[in-house]
Amino acid sequence: MAEDFGYPEYVVEILNEIKELRRELALLRQQVAELAKKVESRREAQVSDIDAVAAQIREGVERLNAVALSVAENAAFIRTLLSENRLKGEEACMALLEKLMALDKK
Repeated sequence: MAEDFGYPEYVVEILNEIKELRRELALLRQQVAELAKKVESRREAQVSDIDAVAAQIREGVERLNAVALSVAENAAFIRTLLSENRLKGEEACMALLEKLMALDKK
């Protein structure tokens, strides 16, 4: 065939190698495109996973805030009860002391 067109055999071999390299290059481009799609889909999956984790963390923080608020409210309530009970105890002691003083005067 090389002799039919007047090209030396080595030129024909080089042209055939170039054709083969072009085919391989086209296959490589296709593989790179497929890999790029896979990488992008993995990134999107990771982003959605990160979003899900962030949402769970936000929900956990909201729950912790609610618990902290409840603890603070309960602590204030307990403080109020303790103050009232202390005051009642002091009043009872004063009443008892007054009774004792009255008995002592008799």
